[in-house]
Amino acid sequence: MGQGGSRGGGQEKPLKLVPTTTQVKKANLESKWWGLQASGAASAPLCLQGYGQQYAALFERHCGDYRREHQKCMKQGKLDPLEMQKWYPVCGDSFELENACAGALLKALDSRCRAPLDKAAATLESQGQDDARLPKQLEGGVKELRCYAFMIAWEWKGAPGPEADSARAMINHSVLLTGLVALVQRGAEATCMDCAPSEENVLLQRSHASEDGAAVGAADWRWQHAYPKWNCEADVHAAQQDWKDAILDISAAYRQNNTSSDFVTIATEAIQSLYGYDIGPVTFKPTLAVEQPFRPTAQGALSYFVGNNATNDYAGGGGIPEDKGFAIASGDTWAKVLFFNDQISCVGDVALAQGYYFFTNAASKADIGVEYTFVYKKIEEGQLKIIVHHSSLPAPASLPAPASATLTQKGESRNWKVAKASLKPVWWHGPGHFEPSYYGAPSCEERVAATQEAWKYAILNISEAYRQNALYPNYVQLAADTIDKLYNYENGKVLFKPTLAAQDPFRVTFIGALSYFVGYEATAEQGGFPEDSGFAIKGGETWSNVTFENNLTNCVGDVALSQGYYYFTAADSGNITGVEYSFVYKKMKTGELKIIAHHSSLPADQV
Repeated sequence: MGQGGSRGGGQEKPLKLVPTTTQVKKANLESKWWGLQASGAASAPLCLQGYGQQYAALFERHCGDYRREHQKCMKQGKLDPLEMQKWYPVCGDSFELENACAGALLKALDSRCRAPLDKAAATLESQGQDDARLPKQLEGGVKELRCYAFMIAWEWKGAPGPEADSARAMINHSVLLTGLVALVQRGAEATCMDCAPSEENVLLQRSHASEDGAAVGAADWRWQHAYPKWNCEADVHAAQQDWKDAILDISAAYRQNNTSSDFVTIATEAIQSLYGYDIGPVTFKPTLAVEQPFRPTAQGALSYFVGNNATNDYAGGGGIPEDKGFAIASGDTWAKVLFFNDQISCVGDVALAQGYYFFTNAASKADIGVEYTFVYKKIEEGQLKIIVHHSSLPAPASLPAPASATLTQKGESRNWKVAKASLKPVWWHGPGHFEPSYYGAPSCEERVAATQEAWKYAILNISEAYRQNALYPNYVQLAADTIDKLYNYENGKVLFKPTLAAQDPFRVTFIGALSYFVGYEATAEQGGFPEDSGFAIKGGETWSNVTFENNLTNCVGDVALSQGYYYFTAADSGNITGVEYSFVYKKMKTGELKIIAHHSSLPADQV
């Protein structure tokens, strides 16, 4: 591997390869590679001129050895590059290293050339100009930036030597090396206006973009699009089995010797293996945690599972005083854990599960049922890691109260049907509105905040419509439009566990959600649930205010996550009810977020 010479007066730093696992090696470039700072001094079009030639030479210098290693493997096995399922198990490691190196190199070039574009665009925006008035030179640079990855791909196709056959076959069959895919995520789902049709076909192979344009590793791309096919439900079941085994192993170790640190060690290793604290934020709302209901750190999770005292005694501190140790049943331990999934859903490399799990106390033999929502992220090794865990005691059967007779006059007939009509303009009134935009601003966090504001004002508008005329179906239609707008029932599965639903706690259908929000009396003919009194109208009392307080917001590709408290103020009494929530949103092609999972629960001390 060449160590470089000089370029632009600065010493070129070598490509630094950092193995991250025994199976997959990732490439990483130091921040000052080339000795270039993204200062914006060079114009973007000039920066991008000759991009393909720059790349070809640099790839050979820094990544050529990895390409040749992959080609050698393919040649020795007499493997056909078009039969990925046959050659990947044999030559997959060298393939991934070559493309990780390519991805790192392109990322460095991209950062060098993107900054001038961003800086110029920001300047124009501050002057009140829009994209339509970009100078022609800058506009050309933007278009070139969108397509340069395909120009490079075409250079590979026409390159001399045996590697051309493999590159040409991959392009012709729309299999783009993942290192290249990483650079065009912001342009995904858009047509490449300035590329040849065959180049555009390559773009269309990657139809979903991550919010922040983060690089997609070869393994990530392989799970979603090629070999081996991800059996999502089977992986979820396996992850749940591992979680169950971990709880029982911790309990067994504690029973065997409760004065040893062994059960704490097992719990620590289980959290490291099963939860994604090592890869990013985790939104964890444990069942019995009240004083500190959210555990965004691994130490907080450990304290919940083994208890405050054990965490302080055996794990270096950080215990939380309220914790008695759920994984050891506060000392009784558990004898059995059973999962019962109500629904499993899969979005890209994210999996969701919602249902009940039951725990059998080893001492009393009593069973406790708990409602859960898990969200898993598939990592490079193929394992699922928990990034959202909301667990709650079921709402008491006495809550909510039976549907109020005040929802309709006695004998009032409701012959009308609820139509999933387009949203009325009044619905979107209030703060939080943003124009849908799939790329750029608003950011993921801004979209989450806007969607939460929209949900809040939907509840308040439904309440207001009910107060104005409880007998007229406007408030029900408004609720129907709200669900159609904010929840994803029309396009796929929605995992919805409402706060006060006890007899039918999971609402997998549109009408089940509508029944919960406006009550059984208003939805009986459409298949509503008798237990529902209408949360959005507070059983007839209505709400006067809703406030969101996010504990944590996280964004994973096209999936956004939020967890925290929302507070509802009763219009008549002024009483405030605090409720714990976890929302999972999917970004649609329009840029809007739609809810694909919603777990809402009363704090444990109120159940």
